[in-house]
Amino acid sequence: MQTPSFRRTWSLAWPLILGNASIPLLSLVDTAIAGRIPGAADLAGVALGASWITLIFWAFSFLRQATGGLTAQAVGRDNPVEVMGYLQKGLLVAAGAGTLVIGLGQGLVTPLLSLLDVEPKLQGILHDYLVIRLFGAPFVFALYVVYGWWMGQGRTGSAVALLMGMNLLNIVFSTWLGWGLGWGAKGIAYGTLMAEVTTAVLVLAALAVRQGELWRRWNLSGIGQLLQANGWVMLRTLSLLAVFTWFNTQSAQLGTEAAAINAVLLTLLAVAAYALDGFADAAEIQVGHSLGSARPDWVRLALKYTAACSLISASLASLLLWLFATDWVAWLVPQPDLIQGVLPWLIYLIPLPLIAWISYWMDGVYIGLNAFKAMAGVMVLSTGLVYFPLNLGLAEHGMQAQWWSFWAWQIARACAMLIVFRVWLMPRIR
Repeated sequence: MQTPSFRRTWSLAWPLILGNASIPLLSLVDTAIAGRIPGAADLAGVALGASWITLIFWAFSFLRQATGGLTAQAVGRDNPVEVMGYLQKGLLVAAGAGTLVIGLGQGLVTPLLSLLDVEPKLQGILHDYLVIRLFGAPFVFALYVVYGWWMGQGRTGSAVALLMGMNLLNIVFSTWLGWGLGWGAKGIAYGTLMAEVTTAVLVLAALAVRQGELWRRWNLSGIGQLLQANGWVMLRTLSLLAVFTWFNTQSAQLGTEAAAINAVLLTLLAVAAYALDGFADAAEIQVGHSLGSARPDWVRLALKYTAACSLISASLASLLLWLFATDWVAWLVPQPDLIQGVLPWLIYLIPLPLIAWISYWMDGVYIGLNAFKAMAGVMVLSTGLVYFPLNLGLAEHGMQAQWWSFWAWQIARACAMLIVFRVWLMPRIR
């Protein structure tokens, strides 16, 4: 392990910034291909379907976060048996969770869509897209575990190779089936599913060859700790997803145009957010390693350098959005009417990273500290006491209410995480 520094933080973060920023490409490519199909229905259907699938799958991102945080501290303790055990236990949980999602999801898609007051054509596109994509759940969840396991060890190059490989396959398959063969939204869904399955099979096969003990000798001791950590992170993630799910549902109810506009804005926000997560992941790795090796002085250094780098990254993200957001919107949706509809709302998006970076960075710190319960508590309270009361109380203002409450939620979450860390968590490090 190396002493935390600007150089160490950057060396961990830069591949993660590239890799994390590529994650939304699974939805961005789908959106871009659908945007080249005449009319707004396919674009709105695929964009909303992709965002909802992302939300459903990301509800299980606790598999990545809990596995990564626990593995990081095991690495700090120099315990290779424990490190391997977290991968094995995580894969078992991923298989069970993925099977459950397929079983429940396939039966719930039709009744849930029937509750939404959306146009019949849009509803049909959403149904087909969701049904196909749900079959990717076990494969995506397995990749979450492997990604988190590599992250916890500081093997950021392997983690990025996983993401980039899947995204490149998605571009090839979705373009070929959705656009080249003219299958439209259904072809785009099949293409993304093929990318997920292919990546998972190749990664797990490579692990089986290079680390044969993965399949021969199972270490399930301490699975209760992993399940408890997963439970707290899942509660936190469900609260996070409640905000985005409600946001997308309101967008659909405001009409196809509003749904398309917000889908584009959230796609751009996702790119900026995953880029910010690069330094959050660097914080997770360095804080976890330092705490596991009982070096509180290193923990404080990790906090100092990752905070500075996160702030710089957020400033750069907002600057790039200010300079190029219009061009990116035009590339995503080459339809003049939709472009003109999106542009006035960029005022809510461009400065957002300057606030959001705090909670992203703190997420990494909390995970590295294994403070999963505290992280969940902050998210639940911010969502229940700030976002939903404001959103419902201002509902008559339409899309403005969506963005006002979203901003208030981001500010409340950031402030709460800083206070909890300073008052309750920081004293434990000393």
